[in-house]
Amino acid sequence: MKKILNYLFVLCLLVGAYGCSDDDRDVKRIYPEEKQEPFERENLKGYLRYDNSLKRWIIYPVDEPEFRTGDEDSISFLIENMKDEYKAYEGDVTFSGTLLYLYYEARLPITGCHGGTYIYSLHLKDIQKREPAESPY
Repeated sequence: MKKILNYLFVLCLLVGAYGCSDDDRDVKRIYPEEKQEPFERENLKGYLRYDNSLKRWIIYPVDEPEFRTGDEDSISFLIENMKDEYKAYEGDVTFSGTLLYLYYEARLPITGCHGGTYIYSLHLKDIQKREPAESPY
């Protein structure tokens, strides 16, 4: 009987540890069915910032018709070749580089939110600080 209790105790610990893992249960990645090809873009406008949860630098496109999504979706460009000197450009930027669509990160209904994020890989070729557009308001 004592052996069974020990096994049950270990099983409870494992189940508890799995339940507390870092796994993001409110997000599902949807990968494209077809092979994606990288493509070049120049003089795109975006916002450069460091994402603490992902522990990497990201550019969010701003006012770019090609990358416009629905109201509940967003787009993130994960920078693959981030250099220390680029960090000084944090904020509004104009950039050029090679993009590759990776996947769509859908938020699951348990979060109460709909939509998700289109995730692209970005190899920067050029980046410059940009003055933010003046708001008409």
